[in-house]
Amino acid sequence: GDAPAAAARPGGDRWPARALELLDRAGERLRAGDWAGYGETLDELRALLERLQRDPTGGTSP
Repeated sequence: GDAPAAAARPGGDRWPARALELLDRAGERLRAGDWAGYGETLDELRALLERLQRDPTGGTSP
């Protein structure tokens, strides 16, 4: 079905979990001293949040 598509939408029900996942990953990389990985993960988190700012519903509103 369309579960993967719904999970990929930034405004779908999954975005808070995805944001926390990225934040946790960034913390892990920081603790490991992986500065490049830390920056890349923060970039991913920023991109997610910017998409949500542009369309808070993620296209799910009627």
